[in-house]
Amino acid sequence: MQIDFLKIFFLLAIFFMLPNFASAANFPLEITNIKPAGTGSPAIPAANRIFRAYPDIEYNIRAAVIGGVYPYTFSLSNAPSGMDISENGTITWIPSSEIYNADPMTVESIILTVTDFVGEQIQTTWSIEVTKGGFHFIDASYVGLSIGDFEQPYKSASEMLQGLSDLSRNDIVYFRGGSYILSQYGPDAGYVFMGGVQAGYYRPSAWLGYPNENVSIDNNKLIIRTDTLWLDNINFSNMDYYGFWLYGSTGHYSAIRRSSFSGFTNSVAQNNNQGIIYASGGATSNRGYGLTVQDNEFSNYSDGQAIGSLYNGINTLIEDNYIHDGGTYSVLAFCSPIGIKARNSYYAIRHNRVIMPGSASNYDIYNELAQPDNAEFSYNYVLKSSGGNGKALVVFYPTNLYLYRNTIIGNVEFYPLLSAGPIAFNNNVLIGNLINGVNVTSLNNLIGSADIVDVNGLLINRSDVGIYGWETANGSGDVIAPSAPSGFLVM
Repeated sequence: MQIDFLKIFFLLAIFFMLPNFASAANFPLEITNIKPAGTGSPAIPAANRIFRAYPDIEYNIRAAVIGGVYPYTFSLSNAPSGMDISENGTITWIPSSEIYNADPMTVESIILTVTDFVGEQIQTTWSIEVTKGGFHFIDASYVGLSIGDFEQPYKSASEMLQGLSDLSRNDIVYFRGGSYILSQYGPDAGYVFMGGVQAGYYRPSAWLGYPNENVSIDNNKLIIRTDTLWLDNINFSNMDYYGFWLYGSTGHYSAIRRSSFSGFTNSVAQNNNQGIIYASGGATSNRGYGLTVQDNEFSNYSDGQAIGSLYNGINTLIEDNYIHDGGTYSVLAFCSPIGIKARNSYYAIRHNRVIMPGSASNYDIYNELAQPDNAEFSYNYVLKSSGGNGKALVVFYPTNLYLYRNTIIGNVEFYPLLSAGPIAFNNNVLIGNLINGVNVTSLNNLIGSADIVDVNGLLINRSDVGIYGWETANGSGDVIAPSAPSGFLVM
């Protein structure tokens, strides 16, 4: 038998190179939102929603993870009976009042372990106080005396906003199923002040839809202004100019989850970086930490951005959102689905589905005045309905930006005069043209015609799954190793 030593040498070389290649990570594995109260920089306050649960009502949070090599696996230990964690890191638990029958009672030192694809692990702990204190309820169907608790809830958002002076910015509000409309609250026309932005006008900035009930809020074209925000399981509509204005340089550990935002317009004929979720700027040294936007739907937005503009963020995670039927403009050109604007770093835009009509403006990644971004744009599906004839993605200023394992239908352009780089464009599926900047490396991409993917953006040649594009599993559901970009390792 003839032995092909050259082939054996080649295969061995690949074998020994694979671990180094697969372990490439753009920045270290980190859990940004779940940690012991009072730890982190800045410290996460004990009043954050993750540390509090109401008896007999589902507690539901999702871990926010950046860095390492995606996809991740999640596990819990030292957790209370009945607490569970899903494949995507969603933690659910119903604390029974039969067990937690004193107020308050605390579950100590729950352990969350996150393992990335190549086996790197990170752990964190946190505790949950089960209490009725600091919770308020609103129920549009309630008839009777309102004091805002579970048995005698407020009847409207206005009652909560205009109500008793003992409501704290750190309290949590549950909306029961029904429809609500906002009214102005604060000294300035057109605003609803919450959080710590306007002294003397604090109201709770954690708004949760009651589990398994449909909650709709008409924003009434008012701008909701706060430093820190927690939204979960609510449908918002009728927004104008800014939907939610986060004061980014003092707001930390905000979360926007499982909600829908539809019907955003802009009546101001000038560019003020308008959008549904806006995080304002400030000094470079004063930055907002740990904004998480997961599992939401944004639709029917025009003359403004869906998620954006975002300024001054660090460790921002935008994950598993569906953005569609928006981005058209009449007086403004800034209508990006996700607007990364300036002074952002260590952000991850991961596994979002973005469907843009042909009339939409480009999806821009801008981020001027950048700290070195050290950012990932990965596993996203981006479609411009005009296909390869339109720009689906345009990259301007970012540095240390890693675009990999995306499926993009439409042209991708790196603006050559502004993109200082380094920028990596690796292992993507691109149905369109790649207009490559001088500081961009593009490796191992699948570029071609529309017959590479089907109408849902899934690869027609299933043997390419796990190598190119946004899919992470083959037809059997087995996770396939993602090929992380190489050459720009930041550790």
